[in-house]
Amino acid sequence: MPIFWRYLLSSYFKVLSLCIGSFIAVLLVLKLRDIAEFASCASSIISVILFTIYQIPQILPYALSISALISSIILFQRLSLTNELTALRANGLSLKMLLTPLFFASLFLSIFNFYVVSELAPRSYFKSKEIFFEQTSINPLTLLQRQNASKIKNSHIEMKSPSNNQIVEDVLMVIPNHANQRLSFLLAKELLLKEDLLTGNQVAIISHAETKNPQFFDSLIIENQKQMTIQASVLSDFMKSRRWQMLPKGLPLRMLLVRSELDKNSVKHHKHNKDNIKVEIARRVAIAFSTVTFTFLGACFSIQIGRLFSKKSIYIASILSLMILISFTIGKALRHNIFLSIIAYSSPQVLVLLLVKQRLKKISRGAE
Repeated sequence: MPIFWRYLLSSYFKVLSLCIGSFIAVLLVLKLRDIAEFASCASSIISVILFTIYQIPQILPYALSISALISSIILFQRLSLTNELTALRANGLSLKMLLTPLFFASLFLSIFNFYVVSELAPRSYFKSKEIFFEQTSINPLTLLQRQNASKIKNSHIEMKSPSNNQIVEDVLMVIPNHANQRLSFLLAKELLLKEDLLTGNQVAIISHAETKNPQFFDSLIIENQKQMTIQASVLSDFMKSRRWQMLPKGLPLRMLLVRSELDKNSVKHHKHNKDNIKVEIARRVAIAFSTVTFTFLGACFSIQIGRLFSKKSIYIASILSLMILISFTIGKALRHNIFLSIIAYSSPQVLVLLLVKQRLKKISRGAE
């Protein structure tokens, strides 16, 4: 490996590693609400730590792409300001030769990024969902306290929530009974969680028994119990409005391709599912390849060959990078239209690479 390769790559990866760590910390703060919500349901600190770790692969692809942009900007700005870039070019090194090590580095990072977004991120998404549902099944009272006076499965719940998350008081639940199209009422003076059992004290239940004779009214059943006990998981399963499903973003690449093949043989909604899978694959490819795009974008627009330093090119690079990041959101919003979604994912990066190529030609001729 040439000496200038080692020099450029060491500078590039030093800044890259620092930026990745900083962005992961910042993006974890943005996920703090989800982590705090899980912590209120978790039974141990180990579960909270695992849940937090599972968030990292989901934010790493974006952190890696933005870090590549910042690293290349800082590297070539320093080379320009210290006149090292001029010295290297005076010794016969062209811009193409100087950018070659960054191309291979960004290509390696792009492959790694594709692995993260296609394998690690879906698996961590699955694990985080799995551990969340497991922990909320252990303590359904936490769900009750968090969703106090709200609707769960079209049910109305009111209660008093002491500081202890193992007990709730004065519980009122109005629950629709879909079997007979009636409402059922449950009142409890106290609900107490002990291990995996949920104990209710002074419980009153009002329900209906449907009559087979249409000429008579339904029978009203009022049941009073001093104490009743059920499995905690039963209440948890009822409160969860729907079971979480494995969406395309939660499937590794191999399982995504297998699901695509299965949808071809499916009679119902197979085209819609197949389009979603194609859009998901396009999203992963776009995020992975953005590492290369951001590296060249930062390198190209941070090169200064004049005596006066101008921030204009840095502002242009910032606008173009923001356009690429916004395209990820637009592509996701247009996922129901496969053509527009794929265009939204791919066209900004193609446009940026064309601008980079044009600017490098001008720099090589000394026009910039």
